[in-house]
Amino acid sequence: MNTKNIYKTILLNLTMGLFLLGCNKDFLDRNDLNGLAEGSFFKTESDANQALNAVYGVLQENTFALYAPLLGSATDEIVRGPGSQGFSDLSDGTEAPGNSDTAIQRRWNHCYEGVFRANYFIENVQNVEMDEVLKNKMVAEARFLRGFFHANLVPYFGDVPLLLNTVSIDEAVNMVRTPKADVMASAISDIQFGIDNLPTTVSENGRLTKGAAAGFLARVLLNEKNYDATINVTSDIINGLYGSYSLFPNFSTLLYEENEGNSEILFDIHFSNVEPSVGESINWQSVTQSSAQGSATFKELVDAFESTNGLTIDDPNNTLFDSTNEYANRDPRLWASIQYPGAIYGIKDNDGNFIYNRGVWPEWLTGDSNDFPWSNPYHMKKYLNPLTDPPRQDGLTLPDGTNFVVVRYADVLLMFAEAKIESGSIDQSVLDAINTVRARAYGTIKEDTANYPEITTMDQSELRVVLRRERRVELAFEGLRWLDLVRWGTLKEAKAAVGKGWQANIWPIPESEIERAKGLTQNAPWN
Repeated sequence: MNTKNIYKTILLNLTMGLFLLGCNKDFLDRNDLNGLAEGSFFKTESDANQALNAVYGVLQENTFALYAPLLGSATDEIVRGPGSQGFSDLSDGTEAPGNSDTAIQRRWNHCYEGVFRANYFIENVQNVEMDEVLKNKMVAEARFLRGFFHANLVPYFGDVPLLLNTVSIDEAVNMVRTPKADVMASAISDIQFGIDNLPTTVSENGRLTKGAAAGFLARVLLNEKNYDATINVTSDIINGLYGSYSLFPNFSTLLYEENEGNSEILFDIHFSNVEPSVGESINWQSVTQSSAQGSATFKELVDAFESTNGLTIDDPNNTLFDSTNEYANRDPRLWASIQYPGAIYGIKDNDGNFIYNRGVWPEWLTGDSNDFPWSNPYHMKKYLNPLTDPPRQDGLTLPDGTNFVVVRYADVLLMFAEAKIESGSIDQSVLDAINTVRARAYGTIKEDTANYPEITTMDQSELRVVLRRERRVELAFEGLRWLDLVRWGTLKEAKAAVGKGWQANIWPIPESEIERAKGLTQNAPWN
């Protein structure tokens, strides 16, 4: 297929509604729009709803949910087997622009699919006769999502085409890269429009709120190292300006399907527990348990979890750590996040007592933790519910309706603390934010200092170390480690520590895109 035919197909699908689908639990009902002609679509409020649902539907693509924990393979979190959507290349530092059907290509495709759908909605909804208040809310949803998709391109590709309207075939073929500062400025404007115009609460699960937009804006601002703005946004969230958020009391179960929509969740992507072929479910087992393309956790991440006295396991003053019983007396988040040899696969209550015990995690194989997943004894547990996700190594998976959490309140507290630390404005609020997160890990509150290892230092360098380790263990496998390491300038060092290669703090532009749009240029070192 030649260049124009490729873009003609894309644009035709977008304008005719062939890509329009709805995929969420309560309001994104699937609709077959293939028979709708361009002239007959987008006339009613129902049409507008279907088109907006299609923008939401892009969130369910693997890039934004299932692939999020797999991004850890580009860092020091996990190792991924060969042939696994290019994640093994990202892990080894051998990613290349010519590799097709990889996480790199899919991120580009999925983000621009979302941008195209959002632009199509924003342009056409203005012609629909409907309640203006509702229309403005829907535009706010679409604009936030357009900003979300643009903001999910820049950290990985740098300068990218900024698209604020639907494009013609000729315009698509002649696209050029927009300076990343301009793309991010536009994305922030779209996200801020969402904050200003979205409701605080919604009656339909899955719809965006002010809190969702504010939480994601804080992440964008922090990654831009705009610390003052990050402090302002996170402070507003903490002070309840965008709704009431608090930590869920049980770290180990906060991501379970039955706890969806809890007080900690600002922004999540919704899935349904249906047959995988329908496209509404998510299969966490396929990325968490050992198989030919499965994932395993680096021992270095296991070792990052402190002992219960608050000391690291390599601290010479740590008399609590016993190398012959290395998983005893460790931060409870280790057990909740990672399956290690001898660990009980079960569910604990808020006090750390087992309320369901499925037995010891099977030790199918053992081996070097830097080897392929099937010879590694450490695996992601965070997204698995022992009641519904039995251990398996056969590559077969069960449909899972668990939502993927994009932003949660613990992250907000840690973003606030990091921005305060890096800006040099350290005060008691920094310790309160960090200790609130640490205390919850032990099933208590920050004031109960006898039952968790409290942080008391006000030294900037010491707090920086504490904060970065806290993010590593609290947010493990949530798709944030790569962004963190790039922001801190330590990606190359972190990968070297686990014996993995590095080329750059950015990804190559997919070669297929450069072939289609001759105005696009390649990132170094691939140019």
